[in-house]
Amino acid sequence: MQPGQETTFAVTAAAAGRVAPGPARPAKPGAAGPKDGEVTVAAVRRGVSRDAGLTASEKTPAPVDFVATGLIGDIKIDQSAVCPRFDAPATTRIVSGSWRASLHRFTAHPSVEGGPACPR
Repeated sequence: MQPGQETTFAVTAAAAGRVAPGPARPAKPGAAGPKDGEVTVAAVRRGVSRDAGLTASEKTPAPVDFVATGLIGDIKIDQSAVCPRFDAPATTRIVSGSWRASLHRFTAHPSVEGGPACPR
């Protein structure tokens, strides 16, 4: 996904706490929300700041955490753990100078493997 985009995808539980994302449905930020069993992630630039805000909402049976990596070509320039919550959208930031953000390392809570533990 790129800054200024929103994507919604279904998630299903896999072995050992892993979670498998389904095909993504892109949309304009704020245009759609997650349905049961889905996660919605939006990347919105913050004015002239070099950061973009990542907002994630979920309607899943169990909390799903993941990592967002900012990339320019194949070069990683930033990485953030994303920890959606059931009661409100979760927000974090990522460098918006990146051409795209890759969402990966989907796991069931309590933490994202290889990243910081997500507080609940």
